[in-house]
Amino acid sequence: MNKLMTFLSCLVITSSIFTAQPVVAGEVEVSHQYMRELIPGTTVTSSYMEITNHHNVEIILIGAKGLFSEKIELHEHTMVNGMMRMGQVDNIIIPANSSVTLEPAGLHIMAFDIKSPLKHGQSVELTLLFEEHPPITIDLPVKSIKQVNSHQHH
Repeated sequence: MNKLMTFLSCLVITSSIFTAQPVVAGEVEVSHQYMRELIPGTTVTSSYMEITNHHNVEIILIGAKGLFSEKIELHEHTMVNGMMRMGQVDNIIIPANSSVTLEPAGLHIMAFDIKSPLKHGQSVELTLLFEEHPPITIDLPVKSIKQVNSHQHH
């Protein structure tokens, strides 16, 4: 049992080394980015990250694209009549000198009809599209749901 715990501890430490590095493009920073691994038998997944705007004016995320899916949308979970619902949104506003976190049960990016299975340890490129700001391409590591649920974000 002790050897198993040591092995699992080393695995967690090693996996944290291979997380995506923050991407800075101009005055916009993307950090803590990841995509959930596909659940077997599905072709839909979601992506999460923190987008920090160091500009003195707001920026507006209007979409995303990637070679792994032809249909990628911005989404949000909302509470309607005591029920959690998910729906597409036209954009995500990142206020001036502020951050917006895309996270489970909140704002996030959905990818549909994934072309090939994405497994933990892989990564894909995702290009974030903004209104009046150049696109930003980020490396998006794929994480298993088990790893994501055991990892606490700030």
